[in-house]
Amino acid sequence: MARVPAEAVANVRNDMYLVSEAIRLLTKERTLALDADAKANLAAFKTQIDDATKFIPVWVKVAVGLPVSTTHVLSSGVAGTMAPNRSGLQMSTIRNLLLAWVLTLPAAIVLSGILCWLFRQVV
Repeated sequence: MARVPAEAVANVRNDMYLVSEAIRLLTKERTLALDADAKANLAAFKTQIDDATKFIPVWVKVAVGLPVSTTHVLSSGVAGTMAPNRSGLQMSTIRNLLLAWVLTLPAAIVLSGILCWLFRQVV
Protein backbone atom coordinates (compact mmCIF):
# COMPACT_ATOMS: atom_id res chain seq x y z
CA MET A 1 0.00 0.00 0.00
CA ALA A 2 1.40 3.38 -1.00
CA ARG A 3 1.57 6.11 1.62
CA VAL A 4 0.89 9.79 1.10
CA PRO A 5 3.97 11.92 1.86
CA ALA A 6 3.61 13.83 5.15
CA GLU A 7 3.84 17.24 3.48
CA ALA A 8 0.93 16.37 1.18
CA VAL A 9 -1.43 15.00 3.85
CA ALA A 10 -3.12 18.35 4.51
CA ASN A 11 -3.74 18.83 0.79
CA VAL A 12 -5.14 15.32 0.35
CA ARG A 13 -7.51 15.84 3.28
CA ASN A 14 -8.65 19.16 1.82
CA ASP A 15 -9.15 17.55 -1.58
CA MET A 16 -11.27 14.84 0.04
CA TYR A 17 -13.47 17.48 1.68
CA LEU A 18 -13.86 19.22 -1.68
CA VAL A 19 -14.79 15.96 -3.43
CA SER A 20 -17.36 15.18 -0.74
CA GLU A 21 -18.92 18.63 -1.11
CA ALA A 22 -18.92 18.32 -4.91
CA ILE A 23 -20.72 14.97 -4.69
CA ARG A 24 -23.27 16.51 -2.31
CA LEU A 25 -23.94 19.29 -4.80
CA LEU A 26 -24.06 16.91 -7.76
CA THR A 27 -26.71 14.75 -6.15
CA LYS A 28 -28.88 17.80 -5.46
CA GLU A 29 -28.57 19.18 -8.99
CA ARG A 30 -31.92 18.74 -10.73
CA THR A 31 -30.67 19.40 -14.27
CA LEU A 32 -28.16 16.55 -14.06
CA ALA A 33 -29.75 13.22 -15.01
CA LEU A 34 -28.17 10.51 -12.89
CA ASP A 35 -29.55 6.99 -12.88
CA ALA A 36 -30.14 5.14 -9.61
CA ASP A 37 -26.92 3.13 -9.96
CA ALA A 38 -24.80 6.28 -10.39
CA LYS A 39 -26.51 7.93 -7.41
CA ALA A 40 -25.86 4.84 -5.27
CA ASN A 41 -22.20 4.74 -6.30
CA LEU A 42 -21.76 8.45 -5.56
CA ALA A 43 -23.46 8.07 -2.18
CA ALA A 44 -21.25 5.10 -1.27
CA PHE A 45 -18.11 6.97 -2.32
CA LYS A 46 -19.18 10.07 -0.35
CA THR A 47 -19.79 7.92 2.73
CA GLN A 48 -16.31 6.42 2.46
CA ILE A 49 -14.70 9.85 2.07
CA ASP A 50 -16.70 11.30 4.97
CA ASP A 51 -15.81 8.34 7.21
CA ALA A 52 -12.14 8.95 6.47
CA THR A 53 -12.18 12.70 7.04
CA LYS A 54 -15.10 13.73 9.22
CA PHE A 55 -14.55 11.75 12.38
CA ILE A 56 -14.18 13.09 15.89
CA PRO A 57 -12.48 10.89 18.48
CA VAL A 58 -14.56 10.20 21.60
CA TRP A 59 -12.03 11.89 23.89
CA VAL A 60 -12.36 15.10 21.86
CA LYS A 61 -16.16 15.02 22.11
CA VAL A 62 -15.96 14.61 25.88
CA ALA A 63 -13.24 17.23 26.37
CA VAL A 64 -15.00 19.86 24.22
CA GLY A 65 -18.28 19.48 26.17
CA LEU A 66 -16.55 20.17 29.58
CA PRO A 67 -17.43 23.56 31.14
CA VAL A 68 -13.97 25.01 31.66
CA SER A 69 -12.62 28.49 31.31
CA THR A 70 -9.62 29.64 29.36
CA THR A 71 -7.90 30.15 32.71
CA HIS A 72 -8.34 26.43 33.46
CA VAL A 73 -6.91 25.49 30.10
CA LEU A 74 -3.98 27.91 30.20
CA SER A 75 -2.91 27.19 33.77
CA SER A 76 -3.24 23.43 33.27
CA GLY A 77 -1.28 23.68 30.04
CA VAL A 78 1.53 25.55 31.76
CA ALA A 79 1.55 23.08 34.64
CA GLY A 80 1.48 20.19 32.17
CA THR A 81 4.55 21.47 30.38
CA MET A 82 6.37 22.11 33.66
CA ALA A 83 5.64 18.71 35.20
CA PRO A 84 7.84 16.53 32.93
CA ASN A 85 10.76 18.95 33.28
CA ARG A 86 10.29 19.28 37.05
CA SER A 87 10.82 23.00 36.60
CA GLY A 88 9.38 24.70 39.66
CA LEU A 89 5.93 23.11 39.81
CA GLN A 90 4.85 22.93 43.45
CA MET A 91 2.47 20.38 44.92
CA SER A 92 0.21 23.15 46.22
CA THR A 93 -0.17 24.46 42.68
CA ILE A 94 -1.14 21.02 41.42
CA ARG A 95 -3.65 20.66 44.27
CA ASN A 96 -5.20 24.05 43.46
CA LEU A 97 -5.49 23.17 39.78
CA LEU A 98 -7.16 19.86 40.56
CA LEU A 99 -9.59 21.52 42.99
CA ALA A 100 -10.45 24.14 40.38
CA TRP A 101 -11.17 21.45 37.79
CA VAL A 102 -13.27 19.37 40.19
CA LEU A 103 -15.22 22.21 41.82
CA THR A 104 -16.02 24.27 38.72
CA LEU A 105 -18.96 22.15 37.55
CA PRO A 106 -20.74 21.91 40.94
CA ALA A 107 -20.15 25.61 41.57
CA ALA A 108 -21.57 26.47 38.15
CA ILE A 109 -24.63 24.30 38.81
CA VAL A 110 -25.29 25.93 42.19
CA LEU A 111 -24.73 29.45 40.85
CA SER A 112 -27.01 28.90 37.87
CA GLY A 113 -29.69 27.46 40.15
CA ILE A 114 -29.51 30.49 42.45
CA LEU A 115 -29.62 32.90 39.51
CA CYS A 116 -32.57 31.04 37.95
CA TRP A 117 -34.46 31.19 41.25
CA LEU A 118 -33.60 34.88 41.67
CA PHE A 119 -34.71 35.82 38.15
CA ARG A 120 -37.98 33.91 38.58
CA GLN A 121 -38.67 35.87 41.76
CA VAL A 122 -37.98 39.20 40.07
CA VAL A 123 -39.66 38.58 36.73
